[in-house]
Amino acid sequence: PIDTIVAAIGEGAPVVDVRTDAEYGEGHVAGALHADVLDADFRDLVGDLPRDEPVYVYCASGVRSGRASRILEAMGFERVVNAGGFRDLADAGASVAR
Repeated sequence: PIDTIVAAIGEGAPVVDVRTDAEYGEGHVAGALHADVLDADFRDLVGDLPRDEPVYVYCASGVRSGRASRILEAMGFERVVNAGGFRDLADAGASVAR
């Protein structure tokens, strides 16, 4: 459930915004690592995240975060959670930064 995701992010769980620079600049979950899943350096940007803890990824609607989740899992991340869309997270109470 989204409330559980928002709570985990609020407690400091790793969260990755996989949207474009422009989308990220319009607002993002506070503390999110920005790594556009469509950029060639995506794997390098997320490579230092903990592989044995849950990692939450989001985009605008959940499609790109699904793609990012599959990439992270292929890289050996054990628990990747597709957190869906930014607006849904913000509406559920996630802290937002601009």
